[in-house]
Amino acid sequence: MKRASGVLVFLLACGGGTASEPETTETTGDEEVARPEVLEEAPVEEELVEEEEAPGEVRIALRVGNAPATGTVQLLDTSGAVAAEGASGDALTVPSGEYRVVATLADGQLAGAMPRQDNLYVEPGANERTLTWEVTRVTFVVRRRGQPVGRWRIVAQREGGQELVFEPSEEPRVVMPGRYTAVLTFGAQRVEVNGLIFQGGATQTVPIDVN
Repeated sequence: MKRASGVLVFLLACGGGTASEPETTETTGDEEVARPEVLEEAPVEEELVEEEEAPGEVRIALRVGNAPATGTVQLLDTSGAVAAEGASGDALTVPSGEYRVVATLADGQLAGAMPRQDNLYVEPGANERTLTWEVTRVTFVVRRRGQPVGRWRIVAQREGGQELVFEPSEEPRVVMPGRYTAVLTFGAQRVEVNGLIFQGGATQTVPIDVN
């Protein structure tokens, strides 16, 4: 009997029951799944700062051939409005950007000269540009039956230009290059002269022979 009771005590000391299983939570499938909340950052409004165009200073020099000339200069903006104007060599201050230069020679600078136009991009700071009118130096020699004519008058006109009057002179006349038509008169005679071409930068002696 002592042996049996000893076994019973040993079983009680070892906890004779079964090990407990972990608890589980049963779901029906209808529950909402919890998701982490994402906080959206408020958009940062960027301040648009309009950059001011830096000003540029422009000097336009006018020349006739190799000689400085006087005249007026206009700077037109992209809309065609006059942004600045002045005389040859004046400092004109305008915002940097694209411009069209319109330059006109003063009276007496070059016979038959037309205004010059050119595109110009004005950079911030100092800008310089030179506009040059090419010229031709012309002398007419009129002969009748091979003999020089002492007194005559020639009225020549370049296409789109004004009439120019030439008379006997030892000094060449400075004119715009191009194609000209002319009328020569001496005494009672009147002769049309066509096909006159004056080359830019040249010095030309133009003979006219009449019967």
